[in-house]
Amino acid sequence: MVERESRDEEIGLRRTRLDGAPKHDSFLNKDGLLLRSYGWLVKNAIGIIILLHGIKCHARLNYLRPNVEIISDDNIIVKDENNYYVYEDSWVQYFNQHGYSVFGLDLQGHGLSDGFENLRYNVKEFDDFSYDLLQYISKIQDSFNGCNEDDGGGTLPFLDNSLGERKPLPIY
Repeated sequence: MVERESRDEEIGLRRTRLDGAPKHDSFLNKDGLLLRSYGWLVKNAIGIIILLHGIKCHARLNYLRPNVEIISDDNIIVKDENNYYVYEDSWVQYFNQHGYSVFGLDLQGHGLSDGFENLRYNVKEFDDFSYDLLQYISKIQDSFNGCNEDDGGGTLPFLDNSLGERKPLPIY
């Protein structure tokens, strides 16, 4: 994980918690931007799901349940200022309950990730989103293959089929 304490304090990362006990991580992309990621892992997973959010959004907002009470289309009440996103009844919990380890990435300029020229929702080239995603998938695979011993990497999980053959877990 890349350390940037001053940035963490600026965005309030230490003051809030993320429900569902995810593994927090981060990495520097090819342009030196710090990208934040999350992993909700299950034992004996049957597959790996990588969540990708859209523009002007982030992984937590898209795939965890917002911890708010909706009053009207333009009025909400936040139930807990220190826990904006809830694991319970979320997409992440659903996938975990069905045996999938789930990984999510805040794309550059979104969520807690740095943005190009330090601007929100800004990207130098649209293809950079693809490069970041490919780098993240590679990072996930490396962590399972023991290439990143600092993060407690292990062997890439295998799925045994009915013929006794072992195949790497599918990634979706």
